[in-house]
Amino acid sequence: MSTHKYIDRICIAVLILTLVVTVLFMNGKSLGLPSVIDEDAETYEGDANFTANDYNGTWESERAVKITLNGDSATVRGNGAYFYDNRLVIAGGGYYEITGSLSDGQIIVDAYSSSKVFLKLMGVNIYCADDAALRIDQADKVFLTLADGTENVLESGEEYSDEALEEGSKGVIFTHDDLTINGSGSLTITGSYQHGIDANDDLVITGGTLQVTAPEDAFHVNDAFKFTNADLTINAGDDAIHADKSILVAGGNILINECYEGLEALTIEMTDGTVEIHPSDDAFNANGGSANGFGGFGGGMPGGFTNTDGTEAASETEGNDMAKGAQAVEEADLTEASSDEASSEDECWVHISGGEITIINSTGRDADGIDSNSDILITGGTVHVSLNGDGSNNALDYGSESGGALVIDGGTVIACGGSSMVEAVSDTSGQYSVLYNFEEITEDNTYVALTDDAGKELAGWEVPCGFTSVTLSCPGIEEGKTYSLMVGEEATEVLFDSVSVTIGNVSGEMGEMWGGHGMGGHGNRSSTESGEFTRPQRSTENGEFTPPWMSTENGEFTPPDRSTENGGFTPPDMSTENSGSAAMNMPAGQGGFGGTESSEDTETTVKGTPASELPTEVWIWVGASVAALLLTGVIILIVRRARRL
Repeated sequence: MSTHKYIDRICIAVLILTLVVTVLFMNGKSLGLPSVIDEDAETYEGDANFTANDYNGTWESERAVKITLNGDSATVRGNGAYFYDNRLVIAGGGYYEITGSLSDGQIIVDAYSSSKVFLKLMGVNIYCADDAALRIDQADKVFLTLADGTENVLESGEEYSDEALEEGSKGVIFTHDDLTINGSGSLTITGSYQHGIDANDDLVITGGTLQVTAPEDAFHVNDAFKFTNADLTINAGDDAIHADKSILVAGGNILINECYEGLEALTIEMTDGTVEIHPSDDAFNANGGSANGFGGFGGGMPGGFTNTDGTEAASETEGNDMAKGAQAVEEADLTEASSDEASSEDECWVHISGGEITIINSTGRDADGIDSNSDILITGGTVHVSLNGDGSNNALDYGSESGGALVIDGGTVIACGGSSMVEAVSDTSGQYSVLYNFEEITEDNTYVALTDDAGKELAGWEVPCGFTSVTLSCPGIEEGKTYSLMVGEEATEVLFDSVSVTIGNVSGEMGEMWGGHGMGGHGNRSSTESGEFTRPQRSTENGEFTPPWMSTENGEFTPPDRSTENGGFTPPDMSTENSGSAAMNMPAGQGGFGGTESSEDTETTVKGTPASELPTEVWIWVGASVAALLLTGVIILIVRRARRL
């Protein structure tokens, strides 16, 4: 038998090709080659606000585990979940369809740290007296889908157990990891302890009809809150939506019937949708700080904290809220230390580029409509703000005292409130505006409009609350022309000889005190003896203060490392013989579609990705590399055999 004279070279070439494929598979990203990207992974650092899985509220899976809740038991058909001690435990990545009710129980997700868990609620009603009705101890990301045409209810009691507090549970839904809510069904969340949804990582909502009621925050998110294409109604005793980092509203409808503050985060961005807020304090509150502001928005987003606390204090006229005041002095040192640790790169701003915003606050006496400790940028959309003019209520408040700016480059703005703390629009704006202040408060439901010389209305709104100041800006205003500003029956001629026109007094005692544009920014209005401004924390109804510092002494707790040794739920081994309320001999954090797995690695719940949960693309690459290696080996064997012959 003869062989090709170049067979040695061919073998070498195949071997080199195999090595190249393997190297590319392992280092493709660093080499700039297209790679398989998991945008839902916690380690993903891309700029995608919403992923394909976030939007997928109609998923179907033949492999989905079917679960029926039966009051105090459950039937589980499939691998990856079990029921024990009134707890439905989801122990592996994959798809789960859940229906039925629990009279006093909960769903716990305790899977691999790399697992994607898809839960579909198909008419679920769960009450948990002493913990979250849904608790996510560990996963990479959980997708909670509300099945079309279904009504789902989650509710918790007034006091949480020691186990729940040790786990850090403070909401009807509590999650250590990223959570997405999607679908087209409905979900009612009623909390009696603290929050509606308490999320340690990102919380994304892309669908469904949600109603959330909570004594404190309706949504309390440690990282980012992202919302689109859903309908949300909120009744909250404290913040409606609080996020430590950022809030994005990119569509859908949000109605906040009751809250102390509406949207609170370092950065708040709205690109589409409708938001209606009825707060007792600020509606939008970007609670960081900036030393330099946007600088006319020419140098990107701002950075740096300058205040000891990013939020505003209540005034003496707020009655019971003064229970908060004493704590401000007590916390001054802690707050300053926390501020010193904050990165100078932390951003603070409100950016509105689309959608419709309506803010109505008839009871506040020291409140703001849109408040940023640094900058406000409006480039589109419609913004209507109505605050009571009897008090130091500022419709648009920005950090002018720290170099911030209020820039309007587009959209329609009619913002009405008090005149004692008012700030003019920055002259770096690209769209013309007028600030009109007067001494006597108007009647409620006074109509405000701007008309041109032909009587055409450019913008108008019937303002619900009486006011003493109005800021109006809209497209169509031309430089050098005169327009009529109508406030009720009174018309005032406005010559737009500059981009920011002011009519009426914007200086005076308060303006001199705070500086800035005439009146200046009022910043944080409660001061400590050292002159540093800080916001006292909000008190409960009985006047007791709940400190933000997490400790077991005050009901708050910093979640421990997620493992079975420090608070994670570890059920006993369960028999696989009973597919009903028993389980499948599967410790928490294990399982999946591949059946049960060895328990040798149960000392920690932080494990690698199980083979059953690897993406298809990964298997394709691995298969290609293995095939190339096998082909090389076969060719070498053939060549050696041929040479012997």
